[in-house]
Amino acid sequence: MKRLILMRHAKAGWGEAGSADFDRTLSPQGERDAETMAGRMALRVSLDPPEVPQKLDRIICSSAQRTRSTAEALAQKVNYPVANIELDKNLYLADLDTWLETIQCLPEQLQFVVMVGHNPALTELASYLGSLPFSGMPPGGMLYLNYGETDWQNIGSIQPEAQFFDSPDSPVSPDSLRK
Repeated sequence: MKRLILMRHAKAGWGEAGSADFDRTLSPQGERDAETMAGRMALRVSLDPPEVPQKLDRIICSSAQRTRSTAEALAQKVNYPVANIELDKNLYLADLDTWLETIQCLPEQLQFVVMVGHNPALTELASYLGSLPFSGMPPGGMLYLNYGETDWQNIGSIQPEAQFFDSPDSPVSPDSLRK
């Protein structure tokens, strides 16, 4: 079963004058939102039956600071080793084709992957892969796609079997996910 989560980094600060965009960190609100979304993911894993698989095979993120911080918050909440987060410099300011190629080249033994990146490409990718009506991937937003029994190379040419979207501003609270 191929399952993919696309996540936009949480809200970033503006950085110091003269600092590079690549080095921007999360704002205080972004830090809280990253924790919120990580907590929601951990709760989805703990439901009986779990809403998402309990074993996360890989977290891949842009090598920019704000995506790393978002991915690290998620990893800590779902017991994924932070040291195993894969940093992909090609995902920083990547276009749709780069994202698709990265997904389609994932090793077939991986079943559940989270990818953390940036807009505008992440919104474009989410719109391309999913059918949820949203105007853009907000900071900290997370799109879950379940493709069932397929190969990664087919992602982009088939529709997901199931999907849901969540964001820090969503009215869905972790308590409402409990059964």
